[in-house]
Amino acid sequence: MALKSVSQARLVLFLVVAVTCFFMIYTFYQRPIDGVPTKATWGWKTTEPVPDPSAPRPSFRDLALQYGSHKATIHKYHFMYEKYLPNIRDRPTKLLEIGLGCESYSRNPPGGDSSGAAAHDLAGVGASYHTFVAYFPRLSLTYIERDSDCARDFFRTHDKAAVFVGDQGDEAFLDRFSAESTVHGLFDVVIDDGAGTDALQEKSLRDLWRVVRPGGVYFVEGVRSRNDRSAVGEGQRPFGDFVQELLWEDVMLSDGELRSIDCMEGICAFFKKEEGMP
Repeated sequence: MALKSVSQARLVLFLVVAVTCFFMIYTFYQRPIDGVPTKATWGWKTTEPVPDPSAPRPSFRDLALQYGSHKATIHKYHFMYEKYLPNIRDRPTKLLEIGLGCESYSRNPPGGDSSGAAAHDLAGVGASYHTFVAYFPRLSLTYIERDSDCARDFFRTHDKAAVFVGDQGDEAFLDRFSAESTVHGLFDVVIDDGAGTDALQEKSLRDLWRVVRPGGVYFVEGVRSRNDRSAVGEGQRPFGDFVQELLWEDVMLSDGELRSIDCMEGICAFFKKEEGMP
């Protein structure tokens, strides 16, 4: 009888140890590592696994040069992006860019059908699109583009972004965009690479600040400095003057939402306060 009791006790102990080990192993393989789940839980029309953040990867500048983005080929905006984007590179990131790069879009490329039925030249379109898709492994990408033909032709074969066709200077369009594009959450990053005029840069920042999540950032490219007075002759104040106002008083935002501003040559970044931040 005593021997039977000892055997039963050993069996119970074995089962307890086995179950405990099973749950320890399960928990270990399911837990996030440095905030990044071990399995992909976010994607934009993709099931690709999340890459190891410790593995060597191309920098933002490397990718911008590879795809011919003016952010690194003509300008030095990559210095700003490499300063702030690596911190969020492996997080689920919702990004909006104004402007697809349709300035180079040709409706009747050389050698094409003069009737207009030929394939359009998209060679210079979407350099930033390719850069961002390659840079962020868990990206939800959205574009605002006013050239409907260019947008239609580009996204006919590129499906990793949503596009809203409209003018960034049209308040009614921006109201519709703000409502529809934020149904599933605000944007972590907004980039104005659109018309590039001082007045539209200021207006877009005022109108679209509402779609930036708390803790997010709004970049403006093509910023003219306060010393560039050519804007005055065009009936516009340089965007740099507007930035100067923001530095001293919260003229744009309600409830003091602006946390900080960082500017480099040709580009400024506006950071929204985290929720609960005084």
